[in-house]
Amino acid sequence: PYLFFTLIAPVYFLLRKDSYLLRLWCFLSLGSLLILILFCLSFLPFSSFDRYREALRMILSDPQHPSIGFFGKVETMIWSIRTTSPFILVAVAVTLLSAFLCRQLKCPELGFLAVCAAAVVLFLKLWYINHYMFPVSLLGFYCYINANKDSAIKKLFWAIWVPGFLYACCVHLGSNQTFLAFSSASTVSTIASYVIAFLFLKSAVYKATKTWVSSFLLFALLVVSAFQLQSVLYNRITQIYWDSTGMAAQTALAESGPEKGILMNADIHEFYTLTEEDINTLCEDPEVSKVLFVSTNTWLYLSAQKEYSTYSAWLSGTTDQLSARFDQYFSLFPEKLPDAVFLDRDYAMMIPHFEELGYLRSDLRTSEYAVIMKRAPLSEVPEVSDTLSS
Repeated sequence: PYLFFTLIAPVYFLLRKDSYLLRLWCFLSLGSLLILILFCLSFLPFSSFDRYREALRMILSDPQHPSIGFFGKVETMIWSIRTTSPFILVAVAVTLLSAFLCRQLKCPELGFLAVCAAAVVLFLKLWYINHYMFPVSLLGFYCYINANKDSAIKKLFWAIWVPGFLYACCVHLGSNQTFLAFSSASTVSTIASYVIAFLFLKSAVYKATKTWVSSFLLFALLVVSAFQLQSVLYNRITQIYWDSTGMAAQTALAESGPEKGILMNADIHEFYTLTEEDINTLCEDPEVSKVLFVSTNTWLYLSAQKEYSTYSAWLSGTTDQLSARFDQYFSLFPEKLPDAVFLDRDYAMMIPHFEELGYLRSDLRTSEYAVIMKRAPLSEVPEVSDTLSS
């Protein structure tokens, strides 16, 4: 979006002799530069350029975010929209048809109502809080097409709505969350759309001779706003991401550890309590100072209060991919080899790999949810560098 803005601002200035976008670009660039300088001063002095370059290469090799071509990302977006709700495509089609037909027929009021109705239907059919940021953005596009020569609407559209839409597209290109990511990033276009819609009603509709029409359209916009607010609040109060049981099932209270005081459902509470006991057993071992947790539960490191021996608290990819990434990480940073490896039961199939690195099952007591492995005595440990290189 910034690159697009950089290209469009001077062109707009040369064609329209209007410095509005150019001034906006200057302030945006100044703010971005200030943030970049603060970032560089805060983080870059702590390591060498080669270390940052290698870290960036490893980040970009995340197996859950593989390199996908542009048309492949378009295909995944269409698939995501179709599986999320086919009404999304219907609402987009209604918006496009209404925008261009009503412009030709000179009946913007009818099209405005149609797009409002499509937005309300989406609020009823979509199911997650991210989704609710998208429907109102359709209004911004419709109002722009039917705004005639209203300069304020056109400036807002090109200065905020279009960059916001491009930002949402870029977020999708860099994410594996498809429509969840796109709709969430549509917040920028949605905010612009509300302002554009009010300006549209003020400039076009309120000039109508029938005052009841303008009042009815304003009421329709308020209904859309109410549906969005209600949908967001209801979703936030009743639903939990990655937990289909919902808020009503969160009845068990965590009484210790990093999630102390948080309500959770009974199954998660059992897992959390037993895993906490397993970690406490590990923490009491004086021979263990560095730990590797092979798990998707990122809170484990907060609970252990030990030195990290991992490239990330969040692990992604298949078992083979994880094994290769661990080997690569430990070959780059051999000082990070852990004294103990804590595997939750979902990763028990990686036990043979760590046995090859010289780790044996510990006799420390654990629950059914975990396996703890510790470095074998030196006489039993193979040369780590040879194992990793092989």
